[in-house]
Amino acid sequence: MTGGKASDASLVGLLTGLGWSPDRQVDLEPVISVWTARGHAPSAAAVDFVNQFDGMTFEYPRHVAVGGSHECVLDAVRATGAANPSRVHDYERRVGQRLAPVGLAASNHVVLMVAPSGQVFGGYDDFLALYGEDGKAAIWRIFHQVSPVRLPMA
Repeated sequence: MTGGKASDASLVGLLTGLGWSPDRQVDLEPVISVWTARGHAPSAAAVDFVNQFDGMTFEYPRHVAVGGSHECVLDAVRATGAANPSRVHDYERRVGQRLAPVGLAASNHVVLMVAPSGQVFGGYDDFLALYGEDGKAAIWRIFHQVSPVRLPMA
């Protein structure tokens, strides 16, 4: 691993092990419905993320000093229900883009959100960070414990 970048082969291997395939599709209606009901705009990038990764779950090690493992759940309906809409709107102001919740990391403590740019952000209370320039990169970074890029408070 160099600078948090994954090789295409290692990334495809990781994703395939989670049930991903290049032509994967899921039922989008429940996700778009809950996003709309909670005031989130379903961007093409967020819809693409859900089509590729929704329903996948994986564990990854916690910090060595703490031990154990965390769980990452890529479930947009669950993440949207767990996310406080006003907090998501605060995050949107900080990143300058609309966000759609797509998953939960750090054993449900961090809400993962996709922007129209395709970037994946994660937020918890005042913490907000860029987890990846796209969904594949974010999943790889979470799985391999590559620290996200923390964003300053607005």
